[in-house]
Amino acid sequence: MPSAILSLPHLRNLELYGNPGLKVNLSSIVQHASQLSSLSIANLDVGRMIPNSIGNMSSLTTLALYDNNIQGRLPDSMGNMSLLTSLHLSYKNIEGSLPDSMGNMFSLTTLHLSSNNLEGNLPDFIGNLSQLEYLGLSRNSLRGNIPWSSLGGISKLSHLSLGSNQLNGRLPSSFGNLSSLVWLDVSNNSLSGTFLLSQLENFTKIRYLSLSDNFLRVKIEDFWIPRFQFQALYLSSCNMDGDFPSFLSTQYNIEQLDLSNNSLGGNVLDWLWGLTSFNTLNLSCN
Repeated sequence: MPSAILSLPHLRNLELYGNPGLKVNLSSIVQHASQLSSLSIANLDVGRMIPNSIGNMSSLTTLALYDNNIQGRLPDSMGNMSLLTSLHLSYKNIEGSLPDSMGNMFSLTTLHLSSNNLEGNLPDFIGNLSQLEYLGLSRNSLRGNIPWSSLGGISKLSHLSLGSNQLNGRLPSSFGNLSSLVWLDVSNNSLSGTFLLSQLENFTKIRYLSLSDNFLRVKIEDFWIPRFQFQALYLSSCNMDGDFPSFLSTQYNIEQLDLSNNSLGGNVLDWLWGLTSFNTLNLSCN
């Protein structure tokens, strides 16, 4: 990339994705274009590490460095970017734990760190990010309990994706103020205990739910009718038993349903075939 680009005095938004073979020096961008408000670099060679000096880009509101060759830990200086609203660092080899300084990023609405090698516990400081709407931490190596008491205070959170980690503990009886959730994925972890699906009663906006492949026992009370319409419901390997869930007769918009690897019995009633929105239906191994 021509270095003269970084000398443009009024440059505020720099987007360099979709240019295979282009080499970009991230450290040089940080040094010479600290006035940027938006930086998006995807699928390029940007160097191996995120420089600690990236915290000097105090004007950034959007930082997207996904699907690059970056590895190593996130620098503590990232917490200095207090105006940042969107951070997208997925599909990399970022390792270690999330730095505590990220608890100072109070303006964040989107935090996307899926498909990395993050480890350690999910920190309580996530609860400080009160403007957060999207939290994506799936496909990492996070462990320990999910800090529901902290997450439950983020009333604007609509997308919570924690699937494919090593998280354990139980799902709470109350999810606090998470009534804005549209997407909840905690699949493929080590969560345990009994979970009543009616505990989602206040999630009137939820459309996507995946609890599959944990050690959970999911129970659905007879005659329970949710106040929402699922588009996708994944409850594979959830130790479910009893008759086929009758509440599904009210789910007119459901497109994907997976109830495989349970102990459900009884008849699959005729109304199921009237739900014409299906594109995926898995009832195997019951």
